[in-house]
Amino acid sequence: VRAKWPGLRFTHFSMNGADDVVRFKKWLWAGPHQRFITLGRPGYTAEVQAGMQSAGLDLDTAYFILGPELPEISSTQVRRAIATHDTRLLGEMLHRAVAQWCLEHVPTAAVPINDWMSWFLGASENHLLRDGREGIFVGGALINSQTGQHWPVGHFEVSSVSDLRCRVSQLETYLSKPDLERQAVPLAVVDGIDIGQLQSRLTTADSA
Repeated sequence: VRAKWPGLRFTHFSMNGADDVVRFKKWLWAGPHQRFITLGRPGYTAEVQAGMQSAGLDLDTAYFILGPELPEISSTQVRRAIATHDTRLLGEMLHRAVAQWCLEHVPTAAVPINDWMSWFLGASENHLLRDGREGIFVGGALINSQTGQHWPVGHFEVSSVSDLRCRVSQLETYLSKPDLERQAVPLAVVDGIDIGQLQSRLTTADSA
């Protein structure tokens, strides 16, 4: 930044939430070589003001600046929403541009291979087999019962196995026509991986 604007003078400030400042009494650290901007949080802002007063810091001091009190937002909830790409929850807690930047730049946690169903729907596969999909599939979306995350699934055209068998038999009849002009079906490949070719090479010993 200094290289880009050599004519400006930059002064470093550390930004903290009021809860962290109260915990470590950081108003006692403030000085010409360590400056703070503290953002108020419900239940802690008044304690920061009292600490500043006891330390002899003016509210307008250049070493310790107390900003406005912000709504109660949990950074833990924000990180969890980023990890699960919960755009609905992020939209409630962050500015739209900030949420978009986080989704594009913050690395997300890997989904555990042995427990992906619980990560996905908040319930194990055994739970779903035992209790059914009540509360899991609502309004055309799969819903994580723990986080409330919605995963839209669209519209299922095939309603039963018997219906699918009927359609396959009709397709076989259609394909058996001698004058049928056969054409290759284009396959959209995502991330450079042809799932069809990949699965055709998998063996029983392989695991996904």
